[in-house]
Amino acid sequence: MSDEVKNEIREKIKSYWEKNNKPYLISLLGSEFNIKLKEFIGNKKIKEWVDENLEELDAEFYQSPEKKEYVGLIPKGESFEKKFSIIGDVKKITQSDQRKITIDFLTMLNKLDESDKKRISIPTDLIIKLMGK
Repeated sequence: MSDEVKNEIREKIKSYWEKNNKPYLISLLGSEFNIKLKEFIGNKKIKEWVDENLEELDAEFYQSPEKKEYVGLIPKGESFEKKFSIIGDVKKITQSDQRKITIDFLTMLNKLDESDKKRISIPTDLIIKLMGK
């Protein structure tokens, strides 16, 4: 049974890589193979089991330097580097978004203790600019 599941996981990692050119996330492994894995990994965490079986899975771990929770598996010998698109990742902030963000910020400031509120000094003209006027 364990060899059968390992083969399935190995193929899943490989096919996911070929299709998406991205790591197969450990969280996907848990949700897709949960019942099969629980039968023979016992009380171990999935990542711990994978670490012990990397050689048989013919895979390597990938962990994002920016997002430590982004842990996945790539086929052995492959490398992955997340490419960030500044233009694609940045959302254009509309004037109504800008107003809402400013109001939310001011609302958060209002929740501070009185002693902390006294330390805040924001010129009115900056608040007006932030409101988009």
